[in-house]
Amino acid sequence: MSAAQEKESPPAYDEELEHLNQQFDSLTLSPSALPSVDHCIAHLKFLHSLHILREDVATNDALFDIASPHDALVAAANDNDVAKMRARVREKRWQVYVTRAVARFAVWMESCVPKTRGGKPQEPLRTADLAQSRLVTSNIALQGSPTGPVYSEQDLPPLDILMVWHAHLLNPRCFFEDCLRHGRLDFYAAYFPWQIINSSIDNKTLEYDPKAVTKEKFERDTGLRWDNLDEGSETSIRCPNCNTIVRVPYTRASGYASKTDYFYTGTGLADEDFKQPCPSCGICLSHAYARVQKFRRDMQLLLKDDIPLPGTCTGTNGLPIEVRVDTSFLFASLLAKTSIRASLLEACDPRRSDATMEDIKKLFESAVTNSDIVSAAKSGSSRLVGSERVSIRRVMSRYWYNSSPFALDLVGAVIRQGTFVDKMFRIDWLHSPSLKSTMSRSLKKYLRFWQLMVSNPKRTAVPTLDIDLAWHTHQLNPKCYYAFSHSQTHKLVDHDDKIEEQDLSDAFEWTSKTYQKTFGEVYSECNCWYCESIREAHTSGSDKLFSRTKHKALEAFHSSSPSSPSSPSPCTQDPTLGPHLSAHNVVRRRDSATASRLATAQHTRRMNALYGSACERARKKGWAEPRRDDYMYAYAWGYPLYYPLYMPYYVDPCISASSVGSTGVYAADPCAVDMAPVGGVEGGLRGVVVEEEEDVEGVGVVVGDVVVGSAAKMEVVAVCDKEECIISVITGYCLELLDGMLD
Repeated sequence: MSAAQEKESPPAYDEELEHLNQQFDSLTLSPSALPSVDHCIAHLKFLHSLHILREDVATNDALFDIASPHDALVAAANDNDVAKMRARVREKRWQVYVTRAVARFAVWMESCVPKTRGGKPQEPLRTADLAQSRLVTSNIALQGSPTGPVYSEQDLPPLDILMVWHAHLLNPRCFFEDCLRHGRLDFYAAYFPWQIINSSIDNKTLEYDPKAVTKEKFERDTGLRWDNLDEGSETSIRCPNCNTIVRVPYTRASGYASKTDYFYTGTGLADEDFKQPCPSCGICLSHAYARVQKFRRDMQLLLKDDIPLPGTCTGTNGLPIEVRVDTSFLFASLLAKTSIRASLLEACDPRRSDATMEDIKKLFESAVTNSDIVSAAKSGSSRLVGSERVSIRRVMSRYWYNSSPFALDLVGAVIRQGTFVDKMFRIDWLHSPSLKSTMSRSLKKYLRFWQLMVSNPKRTAVPTLDIDLAWHTHQLNPKCYYAFSHSQTHKLVDHDDKIEEQDLSDAFEWTSKTYQKTFGEVYSECNCWYCESIREAHTSGSDKLFSRTKHKALEAFHSSSPSSPSSPSPCTQDPTLGPHLSAHNVVRRRDSATASRLATAQHTRRMNALYGSACERARKKGWAEPRRDDYMYAYAWGYPLYYPLYMPYYVDPCISASSVGSTGVYAADPCAVDMAPVGGVEGGLRGVVVEEEEDVEGVGVVVGDVVVGSAAKMEVVAVCDKEECIISVITGYCLELLDGMLD
C-alpha cells in the first residue's frame, strides 16, 4: 500500500480510539443520588490510571533500595521461583510507596480538608452530643454541605492521595466514623470529584497529569512535593516519650540481602520489624509501641475533651444512635472513664516501650468481669449484654495493625483494592465498543442486587465484578450512598472485603440461585467451570417442566455465549477476563486449620461432582464443555507465575502469594484481622453484609470491615511451612495438598 493510500485509509483501530476519546470527553459527571453510566466510565478511567501508577512504581528497580535476589540464587532457581522472588521485591516497592502515600494523605487532610458542617466550623464529636437527641441523629450524615476541598481543578491533589481517598471511601462505615468523630461532615458530603479528575486524565495514555498551577497550589498548601517520589527516603516522627523529632527511613535493609532465598523484613517505618531508638531518650520506637501510643492519645481525648473512643460513635448498624435510646454502642468509652482509666493510662505510659495492645485488651477483659465497674459504666445495671462486648471489640479493632489516625489501616485498604484495579485493567471494559451498554447493564444488576439484600437481610449477597464496579462507584458519593442505604435497610451497608473463604463460596451459590429465580436471568455471566458448576447446583432435569423461568434463563445464556460454537459473545471461560465472582480477599482461621482443611476438601469433592454434571449437561445440549484449569499463569508485577486456580477465586497473586507466611513485605498483613475475644466470649464466624446481629454465645459478627467474635487471628496464611512449595493464592494450601484434594 502506498503512503497516499495509507493516509486516505487510517487504521480501524485509530478510528475506534478516536470514537472512545470523544465518548470520554462527553461524559456528564454531575453528582446524582445513584451512579450513572458516565460515572462508572469515569471510575474505570481512574482505575486504569491507578494501574499505570502501580506498575510504574513497582517496576522501577531504582526505587527504595530493596535488595533483589542474588545472581547466584537466580541461577540456581527455576523460572517460577525466580518470578516469585522478583515479584515480591516489586510488591514491597509498591507497599513502601503506598505507606508514603497514606502519610501524605494525612497531611493533606489536616492542611486542606476543613472541619466544618454546613460551611461553619465544627468541633469534634463528644459523648455529651450523643446524649442530646437533637444534636446527633441518624440524619446527621446528611447535614454536611458539599463544600469540600476539591471542587476546582486547582484544588486537585496528586494521584497517590486520590488513591488513598478512594480506598477510604470504599470502607463506608470507617470513613463515616472518621468524618463524624473529627467534625468533617462537609467532607463527608463531598462526592469524589469525577468531573475534574476525568478532565485531568489523558484519554489516550490514561495518565493523570493536572496543570502546573494545580501542582504549585498543592505544594504551597501542604508543604509536600507534588510527586510522591520527589519526597526524601526518610520521614519525621515525634517520640511520644520526650517529644524529640526523630528522622526514620521508610525502609531499611529489606529484600534479599544475602545469597539465600530469605526475604529480610527490614526495620524502616514501612517494614514489618520497624525499630528506631530515640536519640534523646533511648526509647525504642516500633509499630507495636505506636499503636499503644495511638490508644493513649485517644484516651486523653476521651478524658479531657469527652471525645468518644474510635469504634463507639455508631451502633452495629453503622448509624449514630441517641444515647437515651441505647448506650451499648458507647459502652467501651463509658467503661474507659471508670476506675480502670488509671490502669489503662499506666499500661500505655510512653516510658514503656514493651507495652502492646494485648495489655490493653486484658485490662478491658478484667473490667467486664467486675460487676461494680460495669455498673459504674452503665450507671445502674451490672448485667453485660452482647452488644456491649461488641463495643469493646470494635474499639480494639481500631488499633490492631493500625497506628494511623484513621479508623482502619489505609495502607492495607489500598493494597486490597489492587486486586480490583488489576481485574478492571485485565477485563478492559473501558476500550470495549459496547462500553455504555455494559455499564448500563451493570447498574441494572446492581439495583437488583440491592433488592436481594433488602429482601434477605439475614443472608450474605456476593457481587460479581460488574456489580462491584457499580457498588464501588456509588460509595464514592458517600452522602448519597448513606441516604440510599438508610432508606433501603435502615443501616449503613458496609462493603465487607474480609470474609472467610467457605462462607464466601456458599454465599455466592445462594446469590446465584436467588438472582436467577427472582429475575429469570443468569447471575454470573461467566462460562468458567466454577460458575457453570454453581449454576448446576441449583438446576435439575425437571426445570424444563416445573421451572420454566430458570430453564429459559439457562437456554438464553448459553445460546448467546461461547458455550454455543455458532454464537460467540464477550463471555469467556477465563475467570480472569469475565464478569466473574468478585472475590474478596478472604481470611482464614489459624486456630482451626484442620477444620478448614476438612471443610475445603468436602467442598472440593462437591464441586468436582457438580462440574461433572455440568459437563454432562453441556454434552447433551450441544454446548461446549466448561474448561477447567487447575493451574494457570498470571502476571504478578510483570512476571508470569504458575499457580493453582482454586474454586471461584481469582485474586491478585502478588498480594496473596506474598502474604503467605513471614515474607516481610508488609508492616501489617493487609489480609489480616485480629479475632481475639473480649470478656472470655469466643465465637464462630458469620459473614454478614446487611444484617449485623447482636453478639450472642457462639456467634461472631461483622463490624465495619472487621469480623469479630472468634478466638484467633484470621488471615491468608500458609498451612504448609515448606518455603519451596507453591502456595494456593486463596486457600494457603501447598501444591501437594491441593493436588491430593483434586484427585
